[in-house]
Order: sequence, then structure tokens, then C-alpha cells
Amino acid sequence: MHLSFRLGLLTGIGLLSQARKATKGRSRQQVKTSAVFDYCSTARGNTFMSSFRGTKALLMQLLRSNVSPETRPEIFKALVCIAYLAEINTWVVLSVALPGMTSDPNVMLPAASVGTLLAIGTAGLTIGKAAAGVVLDKVNPKWALIAVLIGAGGFNSLMAVGNTLTWFNVTWFLSRAVYASGWVAASRLICCWTPEETRGASLGSLAFAARVGFTVGASALGGLLLIGMSWRLLFHITSAFAGQATKATSMGAAIKDFLTTPQVLMAIVARCCLHTMYEFTAFMNMWAVDALGVSGGVAAQISAAFSGGSAIAVLGGGILFCRYTGAGRRNFITGLTILASACFFVLTRVQSPAAIVTAVILLGAGWAVPYYVPLPAYNLRKGGSFSAVLEGICETFAYGSAMLFDIAMGSWLKGPNGYGKMMSTLLICSVGAVIFMGGFMQQEKVYEDNLIRM
Repeated sequence: MHLSFRLGLLTGIGLLSQARKATKGRSRQQVKTSAVFDYCSTARGNTFMSSFRGTKALLMQLLRSNVSPETRPEIFKALVCIAYLAEINTWVVLSVALPGMTSDPNVMLPAASVGTLLAIGTAGLTIGKAAAGVVLDKVNPKWALIAVLIGAGGFNSLMAVGNTLTWFNVTWFLSRAVYASGWVAASRLICCWTPEETRGASLGSLAFAARVGFTVGASALGGLLLIGMSWRLLFHITSAFAGQATKATSMGAAIKDFLTTPQVLMAIVARCCLHTMYEFTAFMNMWAVDALGVSGGVAAQISAAFSGGSAIAVLGGGILFCRYTGAGRRNFITGLTILASACFFVLTRVQSPAAIVTAVILLGAGWAVPYYVPLPAYNLRKGGSFSAVLEGICETFAYGSAMLFDIAMGSWLKGPNGYGKMMSTLLICSVGAVIFMGGFMQQEKVYEDNLIRM
């Protein structure tokens, strides 16, 4: 068993042990706070230590510390974001490592099989999302988030020890199936502590953590490739990081209500379009190598521009979303999707590296806020006690569409002009996102106008 996985497993056991101690003498509501963050609520002083001894000392300090109830909510939300950032890096590592994996003579992973590998991973995400939507309404999401961090990191570490396509397919499928519950669990934990009027900003903070995870992960891992580190070590590094870090109605009736509501259907189609656009990041490194002729490490730095633009956008976009109402929100979100669509059009026409990086940054900014803020916020309001089910339904369809795109990419890459077909498909999806996201936000405007009249 790899050291990174052992560290993750021991950390998880420590969290669970501390959680049991922390729940003694608390009320039922207090017990529902996240164990993974109860143990590290007050990291005081210098908490960033690079050595294993320093990490052990930090863990012991966090296990022994306490905070007052007045300071817990903000610290809690911040640490949920940190945990989700750690989880995100178990995903970004594959896109960074792919150029090295496909060029490694000891690895049986031809470029034409990359689409199949990503499609299988997306199938794992789809199955995981479908299961998470049901399970997380019955299980406390704090345990789900702990399991996701340990499980995704463990399977990532296992992926690095194989050489065959079958091994990669199986371990990546399992890693993504576990990873799938992360967003639902983290968003539910945060929103339990956040009033409805400020949920947009809170979800923006969580999305900011995701984008920072991609930006820092892609930049740092790409830098490690540039200095000659093996792609296999990248999987172990991210695994270690992840390891450390009711209404009176039936579920069947709720699902039927969701699937017969026009606004929910528009939200599902919009998310499918947006998620297919996001799947561009899985192929961005290979596309940059093919289009610009750069190395894999430099391509990773270019792909980090997408997450950089996304991180900046969601941090400010969530706050602006809360400040705007009605027509302001509609115009803001629809305008961002139009920006993303325009960026895809630019990427199909330019070859200049500077223009491509600029377009990628703006694409990330235009994509992130519509995807992360209004759709999850609506699901929390509409879904009520079945919000995880509704979120799971939306994300199951979204990941299903991404899986179909990955399968198509596997076929296109075997023939000529594969990346040209990819960009044309993404441009069509971006136009669909503008149409359906605009319709969804118009329905939100009507809802808010009715509230004002009441």
C-alpha cells in the first residue's frame, strides 16, 4: 500500500475518532456539523509545514484545538472549500499527465484511447452522481465528504502503478465514481449554514475553491513535469493531498414533479451544454500540444488559464449574483454565457498563443458563474428536502452528455481534423447554453417579480 494512501487512510481514521469525541454532550443539531472540519476548526499560527514531521505536528495541533460557536460557521465554510479544493486535484492530475502517459513507451495508452478512458471515467461520474442524489438525502454528507477524499485519493494512487489500458479504465472509473459525491456533499454542508439570500456568494466561494484547485494544481503539476518528474508521481502527490485534506411527500413524487417542471428541464439542458463545454478542459492539454506545438508542461500552464479565469469570476460573480435581482441577474448570467460562446468562436479562428490564452481566460470566466451559482442555488430552493436528488438528476444528465462527447472524441481522434470537430461541437453547445440558460434565468426573473408583488 502506497505511503500516500496510508496517510489518507490514517487521517480519515483520525477524523472519525475525533468526531466521536467531539459529539459528546452536544445537541442533535450540533452533532450534524462536519467531523472533517470540527477537528481542524482553529489552525492557529503557522500551519503550513512541508515535512512529514511538520504535518504530523499540525494534525495533532488541530485535533486538540477548539473554537467557539460564534466563529465556527465561517471557519467551517472555509474548510469545506479547502477540502473540495483537495478533491478537485484528484481530477486535474489526469489531464496534466495525459501527454506524458501517451508518449511513455512502457504504457499501453495510445492517444486514440484517451477518449475511451475519459468516457469510462465520466460513466463512473454519472453512476456516482445518480447514487449520490439518493444516498446523500439519507446519509449525513459529512461522512460522504470524508469518504470521497480518502477514496478518490486512494484510487488515484492505484492508477499510477499500472501500465495497461484496462487497469487505467478500472481505477479511473472507481476514482470518478467516488469523486462524484463531492460537489453535492460540499454544497449541502455549506448551504446548511447559509441563509437563502446569501447562498449565491457561498456557492461562489465553493466554486472559487474548485477553480483555484484547478489553477494551482495544473500550474504546479505542469511545473513538476517541466523539471522532469515522472507522471506516475503526480498521481501519488494528489492522492496524499486529498487524503490530508423532510417534506411529507415520497421521493418518487418529487422526481416526477422535477421532471415535469419546465424550468427544471431548461436547467438540465443548460447544464448538459455547460458541462460538455467544460469537458474541453480534459482535452485542452492535448489540443494545445497539437495546435501550438508546445510541450506537455507548457500546455498545462496554458490550461491553467481557464481555471484562473474561472476562479476570479466565481469569487466576484457569486457576490454580484446576490446583489442583483430579477432582470439584473438574468442579464448578468445570460451575458456571461454569450461571452463563453464568443470565446469558443475565437478559438476556432485564431492561432496566436497570446490570443488563445486570453480567450481561454475569458472562456473560464464566462462559463464558471452560470454553471456554479444559479443552477445549484435553484436546486436547493426547488428541491427542498430532496435537493440532493434534484442536484443528482441534473448532474447525471450533465455527465451523461459529457460521456457521449468523450466517446465521440475517441472516434474523432482516430481520423483527420479531430480537434476541429471538437471545437465545432463545443461552439454548438455554447450556443445552446445561451438559449437555455437565458430561458432559465427568465423564469427566475418571473419568480422573483412574483415574490416582490406578494
